[in-house]
Amino acid sequence: MKSELAELLNKAMKKVGGLEGRLRDLEKENEKLTKEVKETRESQGNYTDLEKEVRTRKRELEILSEEKTKSDMAVRKHIKCLEQTRSGLEKVLTEVNMLLLKSEEKKVKKKVVDEIRKNKERKEEK
Repeated sequence: MKSELAELLNKAMKKVGGLEGRLRDLEKENEKLTKEVKETRESQGNYTDLEKEVRTRKRELEILSEEKTKSDMAVRKHIKCLEQTRSGLEKVLTEVNMLLLKSEEKKVKKKVVDEIRKNKERKEEK
């Protein structure tokens, strides 16, 4: 009976030793899984933050795009206005040049007439 008890005790101790080893393995795996869960939660939080950042940046790009479109339209409008002004100024310049030419022609004609008169007077004096 003692030997049976010793044998049973021995078997029980082996089972306890095996169970303790299995318990240590399970505790290690539990720690590993706990660490993975924590990392997953942190990465999910980072992912959520990144999603918010992406949405914010997209909205900023939309706003900038709208502002660029408005700016481009304003630039086109100002270019058209400047072209019209330039055209008007070119017409005015042409008219001024024509007036200057007419004025010069009158001066030249007057000089020619004056020269002719002077020549006539000289001839008459002689």
